[in-house]
Parts: sequence; C-alpha cells; structure tokens
Amino acid sequence: MSILIGILSAPGCGEPPAQLEEAPLPWGYTESGDLAELRSHGRLRVAAQRRPDAGYLPRTASARPRLKELAEELAADLNLEMQIVWVDSEAEALAYVLDGRADIALGRMMRLQTEAPRGAAFTLPVSVSLGHIVTRTDDELADYTGLAGRRVAMRESSPFLPEVLSLLETVDFTVDTVPDALHPEEIIHRIAMGQYDVGVVESDVVEAASAYRDDLRVAFSLPSQVRQAALVRSTATELRRAADQFLVRVIAEGGEIRRYQEDLEGLRERGV
Repeated sequence: MSILIGILSAPGCGEPPAQLEEAPLPWGYTESGDLAELRSHGRLRVAAQRRPDAGYLPRTASARPRLKELAEELAADLNLEMQIVWVDSEAEALAYVLDGRADIALGRMMRLQTEAPRGAAFTLPVSVSLGHIVTRTDDELADYTGLAGRRVAMRESSPFLPEVLSLLETVDFTVDTVPDALHPEEIIHRIAMGQYDVGVVESDVVEAASAYRDDLRVAFSLPSQVRQAALVRSTATELRRAADQFLVRVIAEGGEIRRYQEDLEGLRERGV
C-alpha cells in the first residue's frame, strides 16, 4: 500500500498580532550561561510560540495563558522577571535556547523523546498529552477504520506522526502535514470551518478549545501518550535543577494553574 503524505499550505500562519511584535533580540543581549548569569541580567527569557489572532480566540480557558502563568511563577520563584521571546516553531525555540537568545522553552512546546536534542536538556515532565483525532460534530467517525479515504491534517513535527503513519498499514488514507508555524488552535478552527477534513491535535489544546466552541468533537484517541517538559541548555545545570524543584512543588501543591476568564480585549491587554 502506498503512503501518501500531502503538504497543506497555511497562508499567513505564524504571523503574530501587531501587539506581539518583538525584535529578534528585544533585550539586546545573548546569554548562554547558567542561573547565576541569568540573575546578573535579572530576566528569565521564555521561548513561546506565537498564537493566531482571530475571532475564535477563547473567552475562557486556554492552554497558552496557563503555560504563561506557569512561566511567570517559575521566574518569580527564581527572583527573575519573565520576558517572552516569540518564536514561530518548536525548532526555532530550540535554536533560541541553544544560541543564548532564550533561556527556557516551557510546556507544550517541547515533547520528551528518548533523549533531548544535542546541547539541550529536559526538565521533569510538565504534563502528559494524548493525540486526539478531532472532527466536526456532524461527522460519524468513531475509530481508525473510519479514516479510510479521509485526509488527516497534523503538524510536521507532531510526536504522533509515526503512530498515524503506522495506521496506513491497515487503512488507506492521506496524511496532510501542515507547517509547525500553524498554531494547533488554528488547525482546530480550520477543521470546524471545513477547510481540513479531520486532524490530530494534542489533548491539552482540545481541552482548551472545547471551553469556547461546541462545533467539534473527539472521534477517538491514539493509544500513546507524550510527556511534555521544559527545555534548557544542557550546560545550565543549576537552572534545570531549580526548574525541577519548582515543578515538584507545583505538583505537590496540586499543580492546578489558574484559568483566565477573560474576553478578547482582556487577553490582548495581557499580551497572551
């Protein structure tokens, strides 16, 4: 059976809202040192992927505000000011951390594989995510056999891509990879609008989106789980140790990050 992998274009993806524009080096320095060097600057620079600016932005829970709050709490725990460094993809986040333009990439941006990329190190897991097969509410898709003849959209770097490709051994469908710069919530939106057929989206993103839209449902979930962690430079051993200690305390205290209940204007004012 032939394996068909299409590439879906995403015009305009990765373009940030005007209020989120930042210069490549917004604070005028690179720093590849450890926690002591970061404290000399007084900042913890957190690589974060830009999100789409559209009418479907959530009015309630959202994965990114929750992660931003976690980053703020980590920075405060280290007596540092948090600064967001906007990136377009996970690959760019890794590059920024490794070359000293950012200090940490936090949360759902990084997935624990068998080992961290060269020059980088993972903290303890932040959360665990499933791969949900998402479709519209009027779609009767119920399991992987129903994918026959369908088109499945997912990001190029999705950790669930190998598992989806393995399904092609028994079911004939097309995998459409989309650029990593396309935010997962945009994939959900395009499925709802009928621009994409079905898609593979991480469970934390689906949970956040379900709080502000009711036109999608989870048809089924893939068997595997992906642990999500923060990523730092491998040489930043003190920063990694401090982040691990912080995460242990968060988990011990219940680990529930507050969810914002704000309208679009409120989200824009916060810059999230």
